Amino acid sequence: MKTTSAFMAVCTALLMFSCSGDDENSQSTPLQLKTTTSSPAKGEIGTKITIIGENFTDQAKVYLKNAKATITSVTATQLQVIAPANEAGECIIEVMVGAQKTENLRFTYVDYTPVVSSISPSSGTENTEITIIGENFSTTPEENIVKIGDAIATVKYATETELKIIAPQNEIGTYAVTVSVGVKTGKNPALFTYEDTRERIYECTQNFITVPSDINTQDLKSVTFLKDGRLAYSTNGGSATEAWAIDLRTMEREKIVPNGTGTVLLKITTNPTNGKLYLAYKGEDKISVWDPNTKQVSDLLTRNGLDNLMDVKFDQHNNMYAVCRNSGTIQKYPSGNYNSSSRLEFVKITGRQIQAIAFDAAGNLIAAATDGSNAGYIYKVDSSGAYTLIAGGGNKVITEDITEDPKAAKLEKAEGLMVDKDGYIWFSDGNSGTRKTKILKPGKNGYQDATIILVCKAENGWKDSGTTSPVDFVQDTDGTIYIADGPNKAIHKVTIGYK
Repeated sequence: MKTTSAFMAVCTALLMFSCSGDDENSQSTPLQLKTTTSSPAKGEIGTKITIIGENFTDQAKVYLKNAKATITSVTATQLQVIAPANEAGECIIEVMVGAQKTENLRFTYVDYTPVVSSISPSSGTENTEITIIGENFSTTPEENIVKIGDAIATVKYATETELKIIAPQNEIGTYAVTVSVGVKTGKNPALFTYEDTRERIYECTQNFITVPSDINTQDLKSVTFLKDGRLAYSTNGGSATEAWAIDLRTMEREKIVPNGTGTVLLKITTNPTNGKLYLAYKGEDKISVWDPNTKQVSDLLTRNGLDNLMDVKFDQHNNMYAVCRNSGTIQKYPSGNYNSSSRLEFVKITGRQIQAIAFDAAGNLIAAATDGSNAGYIYKVDSSGAYTLIAGGGNKVITEDITEDPKAAKLEKAEGLMVDKDGYIWFSDGNSGTRKTKILKPGKNGYQDATIILVCKAENGWKDSGTTSPVDFVQDTDGTIYIADGPNKAIHKVTIGYK
């Protein structure tokens, strides 16, 4: 009996040990992680994604293209996460619990920023109904914030690709049309012109300012306004180049850039953000800067991609653009980073030598160019660098105003460019000594049906001497235009009135 009892005790102990071992093995084997579906399949940064599967725990981690997602809710069969910042495109959803990982789900990042492709009509008055075609609009009308300039329009109808709005009140002029949905503001704003039913009247004052004979120069080359309100002009006599400032109230002059700083000073322009004067020297292919605080000139860029430098300008975002005539290119330097390493080729107009540039209210760049044989052309360049011919290239010589397609006009060495506050493009046309000041006036469809106007003529008080040579234009805050007349060493004034 004792032997039997001992045997039974040993068997019982072995059985208990065996069962205990099975329990430990079953507890150490983790449950299999599975992911079956996720929704939505696409979205933007911040989209809430629901992941369905099995055996999730509060130790779960989720990554999208190596970016860790924030988990907002966890159950054994469901995870809710927020899509982290990532570039547009498809990415793997990686779910991890301990050492287990799944990579069978996908999420596509999309950019829902509104895009304006076109508007119709592109001109009108207050209460004009405008149709906007584009992408990523809200189907709820009031969620689309449409502005023409700074004025908010009423949205009457909305789909993802079309809006119908009522133009709000605005002053006469050309304004950018932008669409915002939530925090996203649309790309590529269109241009809407508030029509002026009044007739513009131009009153010309010849030789409003004359350059004194004691200034060592042959030509007046450029005009701009300094931040203190004075009118600045540059002179060029080959190796002798200077820049002056004149107070239009007292007519007192000050030499701000002395001779010897550079050669062939073609254009000057004021940076509206920092108030400094930027100087484009063709002789050395360099951009220099005059600081109104220190009264000193320093070189900013020399050569380094500047090829036959003709002009320098700034857009509404304070990016700097430099015109390189021989290569037919415009170089772009991002705001606050004006150096050769940041330089980008913004646009190349094939077969053209670019002379001058300006910007309209919508941020489009306007460029005046020639083809090497003095035929003139004017182009509109959008923010992507795509360019469109808007004037020149035809055979019609302009001696008076023309109302037909401006692309039918024969322009001759169009240069000296400015866009006024009403959206009219001012340019000079003709050979040196016989150039005329002309204007491209937008029509109902913007520049597509513009007309060309001859400004400086007898009915506007102009006494034609036959030796005019406008090379640059600038407009003051009151709307008055000042024209730099090169060989005549004079600045003419044009006052704009209405009737």
